[in-house]
Amino acid sequence: MVNLMEFMTHIKEDRLLPFYIFTGEEIGLMNVYLAKMKTPVKRESSVASILRPLTQRSIVANDKVFAVRDDKDFLSTESRWKSLEDIKYGTLILLYTKIDGRSKFLKQFSDHVVQFDRMTTTQLMNHFSKKFKVPANLLEQVIELCDRDYSRIENELDKISRVQLPTEEAVDSLIHKDLQFEVFEAVDSVIRYEPQRAFEYVQTLIATQDNVLGFLTLLYNNFAAASRILGTENAKESTVNVKQFTINKIKSNFNYSLDSAFEGMTIIGDIVEGIKTGLYTDVVGVQICLLKIFNLS
Repeated sequence: MVNLMEFMTHIKEDRLLPFYIFTGEEIGLMNVYLAKMKTPVKRESSVASILRPLTQRSIVANDKVFAVRDDKDFLSTESRWKSLEDIKYGTLILLYTKIDGRSKFLKQFSDHVVQFDRMTTTQLMNHFSKKFKVPANLLEQVIELCDRDYSRIENELDKISRVQLPTEEAVDSLIHKDLQFEVFEAVDSVIRYEPQRAFEYVQTLIATQDNVLGFLTLLYNNFAAASRILGTENAKESTVNVKQFTINKIKSNFNYSLDSAFEGMTIIGDIVEGIKTGLYTDVVGVQICLLKIFNLS
């Protein structure tokens, strides 16, 4: 197994292995490490779609790093695993958010596994103290209130760092709000591929009888922006007609391939149309929408 410190050394020294297998529940932390790669990571929907450029020399020699998430077909076909050993012209990162630690696949390629478990409170304090100017006692409070969940801690600290002279009471009230639907956080949980958190947000949306179509419209806009950004080399505001803030967010947080971005637009559009025509209630429609999206790659 490759520990995180060793993996960071691989990145810094630009000597990546031909492939890595990311496992664990900390998707947010996985994205942090992917963003540190010297070569931009391109997300694809399947291993089969990118094996050729990784195993065969091309006329134009360039570094390639691909990330493929939860390719169940590849995982279930043992005869295809040996193709990983043929990778010579780049790096493949396989992300499996739910996989049995005792599986034959992980045992066979144990030297390539990077485990992303939740960090300890001390580790998180060391990490986030470098990113946010928040007093140590409040930082520890946020970490514990967020149950050491990396993505949630980052989101909460971003809000708290904007508060002038925050107190423990203010932190507690910011994190433990009355039941209230946070539409932007809900959308972000979907594009980061965080099913559990996304469905928690949607349950709040349903309980507060908030605007389901408004949420779905914003989600559609994010997938539409992703399709333009991922489909354009060196995307800029002037070339894709998307704000730089959104470009940065999609590049760092959008956990789907380009093909899935287009599929997501279709799924959301169909659900919105179904709600408007009465085919679905808004409660049923929004849950079907998320189930379909989280089955994308």
